[in-house]
Amino acid sequence: EPDRNAGDLRIVAMLAILVSDGHKVTFLAEECRDKRYLDELENAGVNCVWDSDIRLREDAQFFSELAANVAIFARHMSFGRYVQSVRWFLPECAVVLDTVDIHWVRMRREAELTKDADLLQRSARIRSIEDAAANEADAVWFVTDADRDVLKGESHTTAIVPIIHHVEETVPTFDERDGIVFIGNFRHTPNVDAVKFFVDEVLPLVRLELGDLKFTIVGAEPTAEIERLGDTCVNVCVLGFVDDHRAALRSHRVSVAPLRFGAGMKGKIGEYLACGTPCVTTTVGGEGMGLEQNDGVKISDDPEVMAASIIAYYADRELWQRGSAAGVQFIRETLTPEAIRPVLL
Repeated sequence: EPDRNAGDLRIVAMLAILVSDGHKVTFLAEECRDKRYLDELENAGVNCVWDSDIRLREDAQFFSELAANVAIFARHMSFGRYVQSVRWFLPECAVVLDTVDIHWVRMRREAELTKDADLLQRSARIRSIEDAAANEADAVWFVTDADRDVLKGESHTTAIVPIIHHVEETVPTFDERDGIVFIGNFRHTPNVDAVKFFVDEVLPLVRLELGDLKFTIVGAEPTAEIERLGDTCVNVCVLGFVDDHRAALRSHRVSVAPLRFGAGMKGKIGEYLACGTPCVTTTVGGEGMGLEQNDGVKISDDPEVMAASIIAYYADRELWQRGSAAGVQFIRETLTPEAIRPVLL
């Protein structure tokens, strides 16, 4: 579902690179909430199989006809369900664990922030599962160096395959934009916490200087508490899922990613910068991307500093123009399909 979360955006971009290089690619979907996503992959040259009852693990004919050289497992959950079948039916097939992000790190950070002892215990259990998967794989892929530092396993082969973004060819100007924007899938708890933190701690400080400017929240499946923000807060608009999220990003002057916990690379920041929309984020939000303060982002965990950075981008045309151009350039040089293709192949 590449229009709903950054992890899937990355996977679809990876599949496109593999197909364009002439590989025969089969995508095994464990879950399919909307068949149009599989249809889109089929139209792009990917053979799609929907394992609706997860019985393919026992289907020797399926694997023998597949005759794959490499099996890439997106996240440890897929690895746990299918790796033994691949090992059994395709003994010569190389097995790659694609972590997407390190789940136990995200869970532990949330537990430490919320003082949730049960979640802390669950994070320890997930850590043992992710460690075991990394140890069993022939190769492990990460989206950031920070992820690789905490989950290397015993594999002799590791690679950094980050989230992949397409740069906008034309970027709306400072005067063609207004308001602040956040994008995120709200099944993902870091996004719920980030928006609540921003509305409670940062937005009031911004409005002391800029008045009741618009704050737009974009993303699939907003929770009831996120929906309530649109009902109870002045000039806070909860759009929910939109068909073209980049239209929203391109129309706003400043973007935010006020994440207080999480792991991996934050695809929302890449999407912001690819649209020429300067971003204010936290250390958690910016980690692993190699961003500097002059790359179209301002990074701080202090609400007052975050607010000051938003105000500066919003009111200073020259600063905004430099940030917008620097963000686009950063994505073009580091995170486009052209930049990632050699690493992936």
